[in-house]
Amino acid sequence: MHLRPRLLIAVFTALFLFVGRASAQDLWQPRTSGVTVPLWGVAYAAGQWVAVGEQGTILTSPDGATWTPRASGFPARWLVGVGYGTPGGSGLWVVVGGSGLILPSPDAITWAAPRPARPRL
Repeated sequence: MHLRPRLLIAVFTALFLFVGRASAQDLWQPRTSGVTVPLWGVAYAAGQWVAVGEQGTILTSPDGATWTPRASGFPARWLVGVGYGTPGGSGLWVVVGGSGLILPSPDAITWAAPRPARPRL
């Protein structure tokens, strides 16, 4: 049995997300994001899709079909990228945005900007 590798891809526009697995025979299906602002970044990891965009928009989805808005706490900012990593063995989502904004989240549901360390006087 020969298995061809499949590439998991998400392509996004202002109103729709196109989510699927790409191979020569596959068809892409448009999915409504439920928001009207442009989305600029999308990632898939740990069984979860995360999409980010203008006006502090963060959306999550377990399947790429149904999207849930999440509070970023920064409604006036553009969020332009999202990624997932495992620093120190723990999974961590990170969203980046305008003016150097960085938002970490362990679960893609709660997002909070890290507080700057206080200088010792």
